[in-house]
Amino acid sequence: IRARYGKCIGSAVNPVLREGNSDRRAPKAVKEYARKNPHSMADWSQASRSHVSHMHGGDFYHGEKSMTLDRARNVKMELITKSGQTIVLKPKVALLDREVIDSMFMSKKALLEFYEKEIEDARQTGVMFSLHVKATMMKVSHPIVF
Repeated sequence: IRARYGKCIGSAVNPVLREGNSDRRAPKAVKEYARKNPHSMADWSQASRSHVSHMHGGDFYHGEKSMTLDRARNVKMELITKSGQTIVLKPKVALLDREVIDSMFMSKKALLEFYEKEIEDARQTGVMFSLHVKATMMKVSHPIVF
């Protein structure tokens, strides 16, 4: 297993899915320059106020599930709403024998609660609120979500 999947360690997104659009590897010349001219951080002022936060539940990280099928088959992707209605997102996804299928979800309620809490915290502390969404590659790897 280690030999088969070890080659993808260090990248959460398969390079095939990237379609060559977002290769973040630095060219050799850039790496060599950085090694010869290392950047050092300046002194950090104690007056500087910042707060970094992330969701602790209800996000993609906590809602991800993966499984391997023991034989080739077609899988249907469905969304079951709170009211019990089933919405077919993709009627047929062909999978190969032993292929890994991955699914995830994010709770809209948990996301909105997180935003409200963090915005209120920024108001109370007088710190600017800045949102950084790490979803660039997911547009390619999880197009249905977007």
